[in-house]
Amino acid sequence: MDQCGKILLPTLKKILGSLPLLLDRAKENGVDAYLLTGADLRAMEPNYNPIFDKGLHVLFTSVVDPEEVAGSILADLSKLGGEVLHSHQVTEVNADDGSLLAETKLFRDMVVINTAGLHADTIAGLSGLESSYSFLPFKGKYWRVETPNRMRKLVYPIPNLDLPFLGVHTAHDRTGETYLGASSSPVLGRENYRGLNGLHTLEFLALFVSFSKKILFNVSGLRGLAFRKLGLMLPGGIYREANRLIQADQGIKLNISPDKVGIRSQIFDGENNYLVSDFVIKKQARVIHILNAISLAFTASFGLADMVMDRYIS
Repeated sequence: MDQCGKILLPTLKKILGSLPLLLDRAKENGVDAYLLTGADLRAMEPNYNPIFDKGLHVLFTSVVDPEEVAGSILADLSKLGGEVLHSHQVTEVNADDGSLLAETKLFRDMVVINTAGLHADTIAGLSGLESSYSFLPFKGKYWRVETPNRMRKLVYPIPNLDLPFLGVHTAHDRTGETYLGASSSPVLGRENYRGLNGLHTLEFLALFVSFSKKILFNVSGLRGLAFRKLGLMLPGGIYREANRLIQADQGIKLNISPDKVGIRSQIFDGENNYLVSDFVIKKQARVIHILNAISLAFTASFGLADMVMDRYIS
């Protein structure tokens, strides 16, 4: 684990007012965060761009290898006698008796925890859960970044607190490779990672209509978000985003082709007309639904699992 820490920078003047608010939230939640100015930030991360000469330093931010973590969990599960089934589509869920049919394998008398991510709403539908939520997927693309100096910290923009997105930020892995992302653009298929792959006609049309209406009426600021994300489809847009965080004179070189792609399982609250920016957990008899596994879903996974166990299982 690389406990590198994180720097949050204001990239627009109107965002400056969010600094004290985020600092207060950090203190309320027991997060070690401090307001720093240019000289201190430069010592921590020589690559950062001092647009407003101030930023937040979050100490306990770390980088791990997700595959290594998942592999360790699977090894522990195997030792405990657990079973992992791959390529088993769930076709039936009964919330009353806790039964579930996955292909030809029937499970009975269980507590079912629906953590199906992009398909959590489908599983909820099979079990008969009624809610005002609808599914709106967003695709996140990452680009590889090359800088003269290895990045010491993760560098994030102070986010727009009206939207459930972190903004384009830096990330690095255990080998020191640095990436810029994610782009968070609307996508018309929950499995549409590349090109036209994963697109299905009915789902495509439903999502097209849903997104079009929300962008037209600027629901949750989606119109402005859509226009900004369209800019990220061009090389110049990626460079502009990079230069908000990393100094332009540092010789940034980008691999313009997206290096990594992910799709966020985002939901929309039709009753209150907004994009939901927190986890949504619904208890239905013997089924617990995690409907909104938003960012940072992997980062929060252990804490979220503890909370679900404490509140709904114990």
